[in-house]
Amino acid sequence: MTTEMISLVACISSALSATAALTAALIAWKTVSMTLASKRADTHTIMQGRIREIQRKFSSDVNSPDTWNPTIEEKRLIRLYWYAVFDEWIVCCQENKAMKKLWNQYYRSGTKSALKNRHFLEDLKHMFDGESTLNGLRNEFKDEINSIYAEITDGRNLIWS
Repeated sequence: MTTEMISLVACISSALSATAALTAALIAWKTVSMTLASKRADTHTIMQGRIREIQRKFSSDVNSPDTWNPTIEEKRLIRLYWYAVFDEWIVCCQENKAMKKLWNQYYRSGTKSALKNRHFLEDLKHMFDGESTLNGLRNEFKDEINSIYAEITDGRNLIWS
């Protein structure tokens, strides 16, 4: 075999190896992307299941905040709702930042809706008046809530302490 032939075979072999390596990298990237999408879907199903369970227990008047007078049980459910929102935020924005897409695209807008209901709004203020440290993330969660609240008001903060 001539030197040129050996060089040609080596070049072809290198090109095939590079193509195989690139294909393997693309397959791995696609697998990771699909796994992450599946994990987001599973997390979303769990999170929304908790929220829906809480929502089912409210009377239909919850959607008319100006005339709704929450019962003692519904007041407790409002607080449970806020803890569920905190859990969504902590999972998506603190524990697994790959899940942040869920917070930004879905949960944030749901939180915005709750902040428009005066009963939910007042309970959240009381929640932050309490002693809970929210797993040591009280200030970070407060900042996120204030950011969301600023979007539906004239830029005001809801929580100061």
